[in-house]
Amino acid sequence: MSSVLKVVHVERFPPGAEVPRALAFSVTGAPRPSLRLTAAAGRRLRIAACAPVFWARGNASGSGAAVLLGAAPRVLAPFDREARARKGTWLWELMDQLVASEESPLHDGTFALIPWQIEGNDDDRWTGISHSTVESTFFVSSGGCPVVPLRTLPPPDDGRVKFFRKLARVGNLPPILLLYVSPLNATIVLDGHARLAGALAEGGAIPAYCLQRALITDAVEPGESLAAFEGVYAKMAMERRDLTALNVGLSELHQPRMLRRPSRAWPLAGGASTWNAEVRARARVLGIDVDDLTRE
Repeated sequence: MSSVLKVVHVERFPPGAEVPRALAFSVTGAPRPSLRLTAAAGRRLRIAACAPVFWARGNASGSGAAVLLGAAPRVLAPFDREARARKGTWLWELMDQLVASEESPLHDGTFALIPWQIEGNDDDRWTGISHSTVESTFFVSSGGCPVVPLRTLPPPDDGRVKFFRKLARVGNLPPILLLYVSPLNATIVLDGHARLAGALAEGGAIPAYCLQRALITDAVEPGESLAAFEGVYAKMAMERRDLTALNVGLSELHQPRMLRRPSRAWPLAGGASTWNAEVRARARVLGIDVDDLTRE
């Protein structure tokens, strides 16, 4: 499916920036993605590619979910660090790899890759999501949004982790790729578990980008707030005051804006009974109890 994807439009953010902080891009050629979110009755969610990656079930209040992990996908190929050096950002390679991947979450529509800050473990700051396995650890993004690895992070003495620690020290660590899942208000680690372990071991900044559905809108529509802003601008101009900050703000009001859209989910074939059967089969492999996930 992903082999027929084509990028038909790209927007840089900030608009016109030579080295953008974020990219929005529109793709066509895949009505259904290879790696997709499906849903069934009873607040049941599943993400799957060749095999199920992730099951989750929201609680009745809508304030949280229980999670079970499956087989982590292989979304990206090894990064070309020379390409990043030439372009000044990893964004272009991330977009290209997502389009080429056999397990891509992209489908017809517009997506964005935005910088995402991961702050490390803090059990007091994530709420609402609990593992039914004990294999992974939660992390927290700068906005308090949980970041959920899809596999156990390798230990510090792992060869890959040692390699990525060296890259982290010189500021050349490829970013972790996250996917925003709006029904959970959480992100999952699509690619970069060893890189995440290396960055954590070094204790510095953790480079990450989050993939999410996006809507690109025109500039702010004229209204009271814009009229008030322009009124202040005119007054300050007449008084010959410094307009530098206002020029930046007014320019931003007239630029396209990028808004986050909810994740798209497809119906799960077989519905809740299929979901329950898959969860119980996975639980038997892990030797865990999943009554909290499968009860009606």
